[in-house]
Amino acid sequence: VLSRERAKKVGTLNQDKMQDSGGYDKCRLCHPENLEGRPNISMFSDKKVGAFINAAPYLPHDHHVIFMRNDDPTVTDLHIYQPEQLRAFELYYLLKSSMDLGKKFAKQVLTTTDLPRMVTGFNFGPHAGQSLSHIHAQYGWEVVLERMDVSPTAIKLFFEELQDEDLIIHSEESSLDFKLIAPWTPRGQYALDLYFTDKYEVHKLTDEECRLFAVLGHRIINKYVELGIHNINIVFNSSPLSRQIRPVTAHFVPRVNKPALYELLGRDVVDTFPSTIFTTFLSLVPNWRNFLDEVNRYNPADEYERVISSRIAQTSEEE
Repeated sequence: VLSRERAKKVGTLNQDKMQDSGGYDKCRLCHPENLEGRPNISMFSDKKVGAFINAAPYLPHDHHVIFMRNDDPTVTDLHIYQPEQLRAFELYYLLKSSMDLGKKFAKQVLTTTDLPRMVTGFNFGPHAGQSLSHIHAQYGWEVVLERMDVSPTAIKLFFEELQDEDLIIHSEESSLDFKLIAPWTPRGQYALDLYFTDKYEVHKLTDEECRLFAVLGHRIINKYVELGIHNINIVFNSSPLSRQIRPVTAHFVPRVNKPALYELLGRDVVDTFPSTIFTTFLSLVPNWRNFLDEVNRYNPADEYERVISSRIAQTSEEE
């Protein structure tokens, strides 16, 4: 529901930032031996990422918490808890590790008629559901209950109508096939959708598409922080297992308005019009050709090593 008057309310919702409860020394992800139940930690991405089964899952299948980690106690720079501290390599490695888990689950023999669909994403900030003061991702599989068949013709028409309404910020059809869109029905202030238009399951994204998400997602998050928004959800939506029903979509949903009466009835009340979102983010990437070259050159391992090496060198100098 687009509320024309809500944006005129006196004052704005206080965007509480995530606080660091206890710092690196008390962080349960930096010191997973302190996690409840002492879960087994599986390692991914050349031991840069840890994952464990969620102790209180809301997804019915394979629900994991995924986080950056390093066994060297002098490396504390991976302990970050606010979106403005985020680096692109964290988005890359957390997505890639969730995909590794997804690929493993997808090979299992299904013993039910349920339609499973992979879900992965991030909660940044207390209003967006972040419960640990260490940025992490969550991954699992839901069971699709609603009929959601969308024909290629309908998808093509959908994008054509978005184009007619000037809501497609950028559309690319090269080695990367994606669209950045101001949603027709935004679910939050300044919401954005990133469509991977030739992929239908999250765990089948290519490495280049993961790098695109990391670099572009990092820019989007920095823009949100610039707008004074510190509570953000990023959720990947896609087709059920082995289906080509809807393209993979990364939904960027800032949390600005506290739920009110109408929201409790199942409506998302938003006071940022799609046209305003389009105008705000049109300058996010001044030159898309140069940006795609940047994505092509981007090496998350190099960025990770620069951060780690800088911390180790600083620690050695202090000693």
